[in-house]
Amino acid sequence: MTSLIKLLVIAVLLLPLFSTNSHAQSTKQQIEELKQQIEAIQLQNQQQIEQLKQQIEMMETSREADKEAVAEIKEEQKDAWYNKFKA
Repeated sequence: MTSLIKLLVIAVLLLPLFSTNSHAQSTKQQIEELKQQIEAIQLQNQQQIEQLKQQIEMMETSREADKEAVAEIKEEQKDAWYNKFKA
């Protein structure tokens, strides 16, 4: 009977040690999951940044083309006015 009580006391004293180890494993797993989520978010952000850079580049190219078209139209109008005046 005494040995049974001693065994129960030892078991009760060791129980928190096993619980702590289990909690540490759970925490470690949560940390790893959060790291994976961070990596996934960073990848998504990088992809969005690349898409935005491409959109900016396309808009700048379009803007330059529009500027050139406006300059050509102004030049044509200027030439047309000069030719009318000259005639």
